[in-house]
Amino acid sequence: MLSSAIPKRLIVSLTLVGLVSLLMFSDAWLSSEDASAQEGVGVTLTSVTSPGGSSYPVGTVVVVSTTVRDENGFVNDTLVNDNYAWVTTCGSVTASTTVPQTTLTVGTSACTGTITVNAYQDTSTTSTVNDDLADAVVGSATIDLIDFVAGYDTDDVTLTLDSTTGIVAGNYIRHTDSEIMLVDSVTDTEVLVVTRGALGSTAAAILDNADIDLMTVTVNFAAADTTLTVTDGTQFAVGDYLEIDSEVVLVSAISTHDLTVSRGEFGTTDAAHSDTATITKQVTDSSSGTVEVTGAAAAEPAPTYTDPSPIPEIVPDGLTADDVGIVIPSAGGSFTEVDGTASITVPAGAVANGTAAAVG
Repeated sequence: MLSSAIPKRLIVSLTLVGLVSLLMFSDAWLSSEDASAQEGVGVTLTSVTSPGGSSYPVGTVVVVSTTVRDENGFVNDTLVNDNYAWVTTCGSVTASTTVPQTTLTVGTSACTGTITVNAYQDTSTTSTVNDDLADAVVGSATIDLIDFVAGYDTDDVTLTLDSTTGIVAGNYIRHTDSEIMLVDSVTDTEVLVVTRGALGSTAAAILDNADIDLMTVTVNFAAADTTLTVTDGTQFAVGDYLEIDSEVVLVSAISTHDLTVSRGEFGTTDAAHSDTATITKQVTDSSSGTVEVTGAAAAEPAPTYTDPSPIPEIVPDGLTADDVGIVIPSAGGSFTEVDGTASITVPAGAVANGTAAAVG
């Protein structure tokens, strides 16, 4: 009753308004859902799935992948600074990749083994190589401070010695309280300008007449060295994987700023690293799958040819099988069949066994 009182044009207008409102609501809902999904995308590698178990015939070359998840539990192939180290016991793989896949070339003989992926990614936790401190040793020059009753405070950078002979800018020196200093300049035969607390040592007051020792310093973290001295050892823990340049090391023990490490982890190369090289803690995960290499498929047997129309064995009238073994028509000869009766004409010279007379 009410609808009959409303003009038709108004009803149509209301319907169109409702439809437009519904479309606007639907679009807003979709945009909101999409934005929510984008907000959930993480940046940190938390897990990798097993590359799976597969069986391949010998000589197969195939791409093998793993699935990476971020801190929100989402599959995420947009992570940055992530690396993947691959190892297999059957065949060979591309050992190092920056994407979660590798190329597997299976072996040339049957075997059953594994394929393992170790994933690692940079974190924000860093320090620097400070191996000079561990490698600093006392040199040959020992020089006494002059009689300076007040001594030197921790922030004094100009020191007066009995003599500066044998010391040049760039040298490291140490006083008897174990602080190491970098010589910035030699002002004259008795005065030095220094940087205090060098190589990670702690600046300390220098007493009157303290001995000054010239240091010999090796300025890098050498290959095969398993003691890594860092600027701040509190940043790391036993079990951490650290990346220095492109090498990954594993921390097995910590003593203040000295880390005991195993070198060349995840298939990386054990190499020398310069002092002050950046050390970055890694977040890691690993997973394995099985690989079975089967033998090559059995070769198809070589086909054998069978004549579909073999020559029939015919013994002429008047002869037995013992009389004729093989008839070889060297010239002429004929064979006819009339009403089931076979007739053969063989020239005399064509009989291998028997006689021409017997053939008739």
